[in-house]
Amino acid sequence: MLKTAAVGALIAVVVVASRSTSDEAGGGALDGVELGRHVYEAEGCIHCHSQYSRRDTFDTTLWGPETDLPLPKGKEVLIGNRRQGPDLANVGLRRSREWNRLHLMNPSQVSPGSRMPGYAYLFEADDPRGEALLDYLQCLATPNSGDWWSQVYSWDSKADGDLDRGRLLYRRLCVQCHGPEGRGDGVVAGELRSKPRDLQNDAFVFASPAENEEDHAKSLRRIVKYGVAGTSMPGHESLTDEEIESLVIFLGTFRK
Repeated sequence: MLKTAAVGALIAVVVVASRSTSDEAGGGALDGVELGRHVYEAEGCIHCHSQYSRRDTFDTTLWGPETDLPLPKGKEVLIGNRRQGPDLANVGLRRSREWNRLHLMNPSQVSPGSRMPGYAYLFEADDPRGEALLDYLQCLATPNSGDWWSQVYSWDSKADGDLDRGRLLYRRLCVQCHGPEGRGDGVVAGELRSKPRDLQNDAFVFASPAENEEDHAKSLRRIVKYGVAGTSMPGHESLTDEEIESLVIFLGTFRK
């Protein structure tokens, strides 16, 4: 089995190398997105990640608008073989380039318990593959992205939460950036261009205290579930409504 895997990996590398060579011979090197697509194929991302958000299913809540799949001529269709990890059809909408870089280099650092292998070697020295893969991931978004933002800003839940459950969720999902006491000093904080929010002292920019109590709580729930666009605050789309509310209840303890 190991021998088969090794042969497969070697073939994949040869395929990428031959493609790059032929493109350069044809008059131009691959641009970042196209090279990134080849890296995506060669590294086997297709085996665990789909790129197809199905209509009228929970996919659209988790991964974004339904996929209107084009069939590019002369290229492989990257729907995916099976969904072991998140669907990536709209990952360019849902995660920042910075977050994706950290996740690729050390998945469990930003997603504790992740089964995804690390790809730090793609970012070594002058290797262009890592940044090209990021170029490709950031371009993944359906044309109807406005539907996603409409969904994000119209979503709400009024489920009951539990403080103790929220504390456990915080320790599992949030402490790596915000730190154990919520002061924005988690182990990942120093690797981010913008320091994570100090949940005890900093203003919640995207959930203004000027809002009335009900709207403020709704804004916090939305941030926990869908993150903050344009920043490295990720969403937690797969959490249940009860888990979202539990986290919001626990976050409130930092202000008391």
